[in-house]
Amino acid sequence: MKFNEAVSINPRTRLLRGNTYPFIDMAAVNPELRYVSSANQRAYSGSGARFQAGDTLMARITPCLENGKIAQYAKSNRSKIGYASTEFIVLRGRPDVTESDFVYYLAKWDAVRRYAISQMTGTSGRQRVPVESLNHLEIDIPSLSEQRAIVDILGAFDDKIELNRRMNETLEAMARAIFDDWFVDFGPVRAEMRGQKSGLPKTLSRLFPGKLAESQIGPIPEGWKISRMDDIFEISNGKTLPVDMRYNDRTYRAFGANGPICTTEKSSVDSACVILGKIGSCGALHRSPLPCWVTNNAFAIREGQTGSLEYVWHTLKRIDFSKYVGGSGNPYMPLQNFGHHLVLLPPYSVCSAYQEIAGNLRERIDCNDFQSDILSAIRDALLLGLMSGRIPVSNFR
Repeated sequence: MKFNEAVSINPRTRLLRGNTYPFIDMAAVNPELRYVSSANQRAYSGSGARFQAGDTLMARITPCLENGKIAQYAKSNRSKIGYASTEFIVLRGRPDVTESDFVYYLAKWDAVRRYAISQMTGTSGRQRVPVESLNHLEIDIPSLSEQRAIVDILGAFDDKIELNRRMNETLEAMARAIFDDWFVDFGPVRAEMRGQKSGLPKTLSRLFPGKLAESQIGPIPEGWKISRMDDIFEISNGKTLPVDMRYNDRTYRAFGANGPICTTEKSSVDSACVILGKIGSCGALHRSPLPCWVTNNAFAIREGQTGSLEYVWHTLKRIDFSKYVGGSGNPYMPLQNFGHHLVLLPPYSVCSAYQEIAGNLRERIDCNDFQSDILSAIRDALLLGLMSGRIPVSNFR
C-alpha cells in the first residue's frame, strides 16, 4: 500500500483557539523511549501539529529525524489531545487498516525513516521532509492481528525500558533528597541543635557537628569549609577527538556538550566522571560510569578533595551556569568564568558516607541503564526483522 493509504497523515484533531492544551516541543522527545508527554501547557493560537492520545509524532526537520526523534503521545495523559510545533508530522492508524500502536513502530522502521530523510528539501541545516512526499512510499502492511502481535512483542521491550526509567527517577530522587537534607538544609545538625534525634544511625550522626557557624554563603555546619569550585573539584578540559579514532573499537564512549556522540578506541579520562558542557550547550551535565573520552567542547569533572563523585554531581545540578556563559553567536563558558563559584566542602568523612549511600543507588541506576541499552538493541533488531517479514510473528507464539 502507499503510506498515506495505510496511515492517516496529519489527521484532523479539533482544538479551540485560545484554549490551553499540552504542548510537546522537540526537546521532550527521547529517541530511546516510546512515549512522550508534557506538563507544559500553552494556549492554542491556531498553529501547530495537532494530535490525540495514541498518535505518533515524527520529527520532520534535520537533524532531529536522523537522531530518531519519533514518539507516541501517551494514552495515559489526562488530556487526550494536544499540539506541537510544525516541525512534527502526526501519524495515526486508519480504521480497519492499521492500528495506531503499530504505526509508531512503522515510523521507527528504517525503511520509512530513511525514505523520509532522503526526501528532505531546503537549505543546509534547515532541511525538512515535505509531508506530501510520504504519499509516494509503498510499504507492505500485515494483517491487523499480526500488527497487534508485533506491537505486543516490541511493546514488552519498551515497557521494561520505561519501567527502568521510572525506577531510575525514583533512585535519583532518593539520592537528591539525602543530599539536600545533609548539605543544603543541614537536617542532622539542626536536629542536634533542637535536641532531637536526626534519624540517622549513631555512626553517621556523630559525623555532623552540633551547631552552625556563619560563612560567606550563610550559616553552615561548624568546622565545614567554603572554597572555590576549581580548588575543590578536579576539573580538566576535554580533548579534540581525532577523526581516525571515531567509531573504531566500541570500548569507550566519547562525550560532548550534548552527551554521548560516538564510540572510540581510547579514553581521555581514566575513571568515572561528570561531563559539563562548555561550548554550545553550556552548563549541560552528563555522567559516565566508566573511563571515556571527553571532547574539547566539555569539561571532565572528578571528585577532587571531596572523594565523592555523587557529591560533585548533586552540587553541580544545583548551580545555574547560565550566568557564566559568554559569547553571543556561539555560547562559550571557559573555566575562568565559573571556577571561582563558591561551594561547600564538608569533611571527607561526611562525603565518604554520602558516597557509600548514594553510590549504591547510582550502581542500581547504571545497572538499569545497561539493561535498557541491551533491551533497546534487541528491540531494534526485532523491529527490523518483524517489519521486513524476515522474522515471522509465529516464532513468538
